[in-house]
Amino acid sequence: MSMNTCVNCGIATNRCNTIGTRTLTDEAVLSTVRKWVAPQPVNEDDIVCQSCWNRAKSVSVDGSRPDESPLGHRRVCTLCGRSLLRQIRCHELKSGSEQDCQIIEVVKEWILPRLVGVFCILCHSCWLRATKAIRHLHLGLSNSAASPNAISKPYSHESFISASPKDQRTSEQDSQLLQESQPAPLQESHNFQTTPKQEQTALTIPNARANTIDLPDYFRPIETERRCFVDGCKRSQRNRLTLLMRKRLLRQYNYYVPPNNRLCDFHMKCTSWDFLSNIPVKNAINSFTAKQIQDMMWLNISDVNFDDEGSMKDRISNGVMFQFVSVTNVGKDKDVH
Repeated sequence: MSMNTCVNCGIATNRCNTIGTRTLTDEAVLSTVRKWVAPQPVNEDDIVCQSCWNRAKSVSVDGSRPDESPLGHRRVCTLCGRSLLRQIRCHELKSGSEQDCQIIEVVKEWILPRLVGVFCILCHSCWLRATKAIRHLHLGLSNSAASPNAISKPYSHESFISASPKDQRTSEQDSQLLQESQPAPLQESHNFQTTPKQEQTALTIPNARANTIDLPDYFRPIETERRCFVDGCKRSQRNRLTLLMRKRLLRQYNYYVPPNNRLCDFHMKCTSWDFLSNIPVKNAINSFTAKQIQDMMWLNISDVNFDDEGSMKDRISNGVMFQFVSVTNVGKDKDVH
């Protein structure tokens, strides 16, 4: 979501100077807007258009709340924020249509952490992008390749960032792990025979999973420094995560972020990471190296106060010990097989 988008009606305030922009420094207005857009998180750094601000101010002064959220602009493209009041070609998405439902699911991922309201309408340009993304998904392509920014914005010498050889090797290994996690097609055993040459070739193929352990309750993104690790994000900024954020994602969402991964400016300010629980299984990596597991253990015990017996018991029982038992059990099962 652009930082110039009204959090209430969704209009892009930077498209026209007459729309107007107001910050939510007024506590009464902020409280009213939070009620309107709940459960979407809203803070003082967010903005609303002048029309929505006037409505929120009026409601806060009168002390009454309407049955539904009063929108300053009602016909607005949910994706790009363009006003559709004078647009002839636009598409109102309906939950009864299978194609519209698929488009809505794509739009939901693109506008996170914003939420799609009951009334969802797209301009023709955004509708074409979403339709193209659905075709990509049906062909088995990643959601990352189907993001709206990737389709609408060409690469330039400023936004293109080449990956180092080490980064490329790591990404290729993670991609191989994703492919190997998918169930392989069944083959008919009575017609399948291997020659000695084929057996020798199969034994010489390197196995990327040989030095990893699967933790079914934990997952991680692809280890890369060239882009934001959030699936589908194509923003060019690459900020290093704070230690506090890495600890929070691991402890609250069981989501381990490698220390060299990067985050864009928008997701650095994200207040809720609940969308991590909606990551498709095919895009989740549950395989970890010994170095990554050691880092996970350190993130969990780095701030344990060993002088405080009560807090130490809670941390060990809820986090560290559970993680240690999970790793050792998986390791034993792997040795047995």
